[in-house]
Amino acid sequence: MKKYFFSSIFLFLLLPSIVGAVELTTSIPSGSQYVPGRSYSFHINCDDINNIADVIFEWNSNNYTQYTTPAVQNSGSVYWIDLIDLGVGDYSYRWIVNNTSDILTFSDTYSIIINSSTAITLTLDGIEGSNNFELNEIADFVAKLNIPGKLIKLESTHPDFSTQYNISIIEYSVNLTSSGIFTVTASWSGDENYTSSSITYYFDMGPPKFSNEETSPRTRFGYVPNTEYKFQINCEDADLVDVWFESNHTGKMKNYYSTSNTSVQNSSGVFWIILKDLKPRKFSYKWHAKDGSDDESSTNFINYEVLKMNPLVMDVLPSTNIREGTQITASCYSINSIQVPASKFKFYKNSDLIENISSSTRMDIFLLSVGKYNFTCNTSGTANYTNQSIIKTITVSSAPPEDEEIIRELKIKNINFPSVEVGEGGEASFNLVNDMLKNIFDIKIDLAGVPPEWYSITQPSSIYGGVTKEVKINFNIPSNAEPKIYSITISVSGNTSDGITIVVSENLDMLITGPIQNMPPSLFEGSINTDIAGSEVMFLLDWSDDFGLSGYIFSSNNSGVWENDSWVPLTGKSGWINITKILNSSVGSIVAWKIYANDTSNEWSISDEYAVEVTALGFDMSFIVIVFIIVIVIVVLIFILKRIKIRGRRKTKDEEEIEYVYSEEDFESEEKT
Repeated sequence: MKKYFFSSIFLFLLLPSIVGAVELTTSIPSGSQYVPGRSYSFHINCDDINNIADVIFEWNSNNYTQYTTPAVQNSGSVYWIDLIDLGVGDYSYRWIVNNTSDILTFSDTYSIIINSSTAITLTLDGIEGSNNFELNEIADFVAKLNIPGKLIKLESTHPDFSTQYNISIIEYSVNLTSSGIFTVTASWSGDENYTSSSITYYFDMGPPKFSNEETSPRTRFGYVPNTEYKFQINCEDADLVDVWFESNHTGKMKNYYSTSNTSVQNSSGVFWIILKDLKPRKFSYKWHAKDGSDDESSTNFINYEVLKMNPLVMDVLPSTNIREGTQITASCYSINSIQVPASKFKFYKNSDLIENISSSTRMDIFLLSVGKYNFTCNTSGTANYTNQSIIKTITVSSAPPEDEEIIRELKIKNINFPSVEVGEGGEASFNLVNDMLKNIFDIKIDLAGVPPEWYSITQPSSIYGGVTKEVKINFNIPSNAEPKIYSITISVSGNTSDGITIVVSENLDMLITGPIQNMPPSLFEGSINTDIAGSEVMFLLDWSDDFGLSGYIFSSNNSGVWENDSWVPLTGKSGWINITKILNSSVGSIVAWKIYANDTSNEWSISDEYAVEVTALGFDMSFIVIVFIIVIVIVVLIFILKRIKIRGRRKTKDEEEIEYVYSEEDFESEEKT
C-alpha cells in the first residue's frame, strides 16, 4: 500500500515497561485545510512487540482492526491505518493495545480540519483586473472556479448584462451599448468543505465619473475659529490615475493634489480635502480627475460661503411673569473672548452701563420694582464678527397674594415620532418646555427602547425659564432591524443654578415597518411518469416560496454526463416545475436529476438528487393472462375434434335407412364400409 508522509506532529507518551516506549504520529498536521481525496496515515510504534496480542484503532467511536476496511497494518513494531478523504470536522482517536497481561490505551485528538479556501478567477477580455471598453464593443467575460462540479454566478451592473449561472466555468460575451462605469462580479457560495469565493472588477466606457459631492459643514456656515471644513466627492473609473481639488478660498485659484501639503485623500473611491480655519468670505471650488487613457473630467464650479457670526448672547432671567421682589440676573457675553472681549461691547439697563465685567461677560443681579426695563447689549464688530445690538424688555408686576400657588415644571410636549421603514432614515421631534422660574443647565436627553446606534439627538445644553426649545431626533434604521412596534421612553434631566436636579419623562410607541425576512424556495418530492428506455418522460417537482419564484435550472445526466439546462423564468408563489425529455435509451442505466431554484429575493435552493433505472418496454399482466387462457382453449378444442366420431345418414331406394359410421381411418382411405 502506498504511504504519504508530510510534515508531522509527534506526540509522545511514556508507557509501562511491558510494552516499552510508544510514539504516536500522523502524516498530516492537525488544522490542515480540506483536500479532496487526501490520505491521512495514523501510526503507533511499540518497542516491545513480543507481548502484543492485538492492536485496535478507535476513530470517533468506530473500531478498526486488521480484518476491517480500512484495516490496521503493521511492519515490525510500527502499526498504522490510512483514512481517505476526511471532511471538515473535529475528530478524536485512540490506539488500544492488547498485550498478554493487560490492555493499554493510548489516546490523542486530531484537531479540526478547516475549510479550504477556493479561488475564483475573472477575466475581462483576457485581463484579470479592471478594464476599459469602447462603446458598442463586444466584451468577453470568463469566470472559473478552481474546483469542479460547483455552481458559480456571473453578474454585472451593466444594463446589457444578464446574470449567468453554470458549473465551474462561465464564458459570456455581450455587446456593451451603454456608457458609464460598471462592476462585474464572479462568485460561489461555498459548501461544507470549501469557503465561499467572490471577485469584483470595474470596467468603464468613458472619462472618470463624479457623484455625491458634499461638504461638512454645509455652505453659509457661521465662522467658528479653528473649524475643519471637509469637501468630499465620489469618483469612479476602472483605471483612475489622479483626482485633485481646485479652489480660490485663499484669494486666488490653486490646485491641491495628493502630494500637496494640504492634500487630497481617498478611500474606496471617496476623495476629500480638509481646509482649516476658513475666514468669512465667498469662494468657488471644483474637482478634477484623469484616468489611464488621459481622459479628464471636471465638475462645475461650486460656491461656498463662510458667514460672519453674531458675537454676543444676552440673557435676562427670568424674562417673563416677573413679580416684584424676584431676583433678576442680567448678563451679556461674547462667544469669542479673544476676538470680541468684554471690553469691546457695552451692556445697559435702560441707560445705566453695567460695569461688572470679566474677560467675555458683563453681568449683574437686580431686585427691581414694578415697571418696564430695557436691557441693551451692542458691539461694532470685527473682521470675523458682525456689528450687533440686542435689546430685551422685561416687565415687573405686583407680587401675587400669599395664598396663590403657582405650579411650574419642565415638560415634554408636542411629541412627533412618525413610522420609519427598515433600512431608511427619518426625523422625530418634541418640544421641551421650561415653565419654571429657574434656568436649567447640563441637559441630557436619552431614548430607552431602541439601540443608541439607531439615532442621534440634536439637543440643547441649557434652557432658560419660560423658554420652549424644539428637540430633533434623526433615526437611521438598519436593514436587519425587526419590523414591529417599539415602546420608547424619552428621559430629560438637568440641573438648576442652585444645584437641584430636574427629571421628566414620557412614554410612546414607535412603528418600524418593513418586510419579514425572506426564506429560500421550498422544493418538495420529485417524480417522473415513466422509466421506459427511449420514451418521452416528464420530470416533475412541487415547489413554493413566500415571495415568489424567479426561475430554475434543470440538471441531469440523461445524456450520459451531468449537464445544466438553460435558465427558465418562472413566476408565482407555488406550483409544479415540469421538464419533458426523451429518456436515455440504454436499458439498465441510472438517470439522476435535480433542480436549482431561485426566488425574487435572490435566495437559492437545490433539490434532492433523484434517480431512476431505465427499463425495457413491457406488457400489461392482465393482457398476458387473457392471451394464455385463449391459447389453452384452442388447444383443447383441436384435441376434442380429432377424437370425436362423425356420423352420417343415407336412404336406400326402398327407403331403408342405413347408417354409415366413419372412423378416423375412413378419412385416410377411399374404401368405405
